[in-house]
Amino acid sequence: MNNKFEPTDEQRAIIEPEIWQSSLVVAKAGSGKTTTIIHRAVRQAGIIESWESIAIISFTNKSSKDISKKIRSIEARSIITMTFHSFLLQHVLVFSKIFKNRDVSFDYSKRVNNLKEWVKVIQEEGIIPVASNSHNDYLFKYSILLMREKPYVLKYLRTKFVAIYIDEAQDNSHLQYEIVDILLSVGIQMVMI
Repeated sequence: MNNKFEPTDEQRAIIEPEIWQSSLVVAKAGSGKTTTIIHRAVRQAGIIESWESIAIISFTNKSSKDISKKIRSIEARSIITMTFHSFLLQHVLVFSKIFKNRDVSFDYSKRVNNLKEWVKVIQEEGIIPVASNSHNDYLFKYSILLMREKPYVLKYLRTKFVAIYIDEAQDNSHLQYEIVDILLSVGIQMVMI
């Protein structure tokens, strides 16, 4: 990461807020949004408890790896980076019987038409299929069900994560925004970029 990063006044207000709270960061492409939120996350990580974490979620594996590399270069602690799907698999779906202690992988060639069929394929074949209709991401739908029906899932998330940063939030689907609403409702700080 560029150690010579000199934030503008606007970037400094994001990196060093008077109050750590949910925020929306809006700026044009190439303006340094990702670098700014990494610096914010590093600064915030320095004041949280040892058992707490900050998650930075991005939409692609490549973006997640790039962010992770930048965070490692400044040796930040308590910050995890991953895609939205990986976050849900590792921190929400592990509370489901069909995912607990199972090694599953995505199979993009296997398509299903509803949530019940999706669950059945995971149980019987150990793979995560995709929805026939791209608007139905059953991994998100199932995660929402778990968070709504199992209060201990939200309790775990609230205890584990002080803040969740979502890079490129304009790409969120309605299901992802529903998850953001649920996380906000239990007091998790959300930083949308």
